[in-house]
Amino acid sequence: MPIKRSKGLNFTANNKVEPPSVAPVGRTMLMTNRRRKPQPLERTESQIQEEADAQALAQFEAKAQAEAEAQAQAEAEEEAKAQAEAQAEAQAEAEEEAKAQAEAQAEAQAQADAAEEEAKAEAHAQAQAEAQAQADAAEEEAKAEAEAQAEAEAEAEAEAEAKAQEEAEAEADEESELDSDDEVEA
Repeated sequence: MPIKRSKGLNFTANNKVEPPSVAPVGRTMLMTNRRRKPQPLERTESQIQEEADAQALAQFEAKAQAEAEAQAQAEAEEEAKAQAEAQAEAQAEAEEEAKAQAEAQAEAQAQADAAEEEAKAEAHAQAQAEAQAQADAAEEEAKAEAEAQAEAEAEAEAEAEAKAQEEAEAEADEESELDSDDEVEA
């Protein structure tokens, strides 16, 4: 184990402390401290002016830095405000577009419903017209049948009258012939 050296005490290998064999040469530490005590320096006017200039420059730089930070913060706030306004405007435009789309869809639905109602009404009217036409045709047919039947009955009646008249004329002829025969016999 190597021997450790210290300023004041010597450590041996077995950790026994031995006092220094030789006292330090020269002034003691107390005298050294007393001698090294700093003396107040007399500053010249140029040094005072330089310090004042340096302090003013430091203050100016600090002020400029604070102004730059404030300006940067204001710009950041302005940018955030503009971004929020743009986002709100985009959201409003999207809502307006969605509203317009919903209105267009509702209008298209209303038009489709109206067209469907119109088609239903047309179909109903057409069905009514067809039914009316069928009823008119049936009525005309019934009228024609009734007229034909009346004509047939009238014709049959006329034929019957003519036949009866012929029979009556034949009977009259027979009677007249009989009468003439009776007169001849008489």
